[in-house]
Amino acid sequence: MVLLIFYVIDVTLLCRRWVNCIAMNKIHWPDDTLTRIAREQGMKMENLDEWLGIELIAERTTIIGNFIYFPFIAMLVLAMSRYPYLDNWDFPAALILIFALNALLIVGNALALRRSAEIAKREAIKRLESRLTQLSIQNPEELKQRQQIEWAMNAIKNNQRGAFLPFTQHPIFGAAIALPSGGYGLVLLLEYLATGF
Repeated sequence: MVLLIFYVIDVTLLCRRWVNCIAMNKIHWPDDTLTRIAREQGMKMENLDEWLGIELIAERTTIIGNFIYFPFIAMLVLAMSRYPYLDNWDFPAALILIFALNALLIVGNALALRRSAEIAKREAIKRLESRLTQLSIQNPEELKQRQQIEWAMNAIKNNQRGAFLPFTQHPIFGAAIALPSGGYGLVLLLEYLATGF
């Protein structure tokens, strides 16, 4: 369990550092990738870079977010194994404190990753807004470019995958709140069914 917890914390910290790099620096995408995606989206290549960066963050943090469940499942199983109905072990205060600190470390790192992703989203929108202010409406070519930048900004704002999920759908909520309470409810249900018969 300890190795699993530190693995999840390490992966989350590395992903957070990676997201911070994307937030502060412009990504240099391969030309063939940009050409293919620009053709698919019907946009110019220079209007895609910020949107692609946020899409990449969403994809990566979706995978990292799912790792959060594993330590909580292990802690839930360990806590359930100490339930008096299953075994005659006690649950000392020191063990409760260790479980709480482990959960706090995982949730804290996941929240920090979420915050870094939100900062990356804000920075991408700022860069697109500054590009938008440099364009005029009179030129038809600039008008088309303006529409493409506005599309990219809306796509970034409406991205709700990975670290950009609403809090109630985020793995932090599911792992830290719903899983333990549901697991405890399951233990109470099993106890009720066992004593009812």
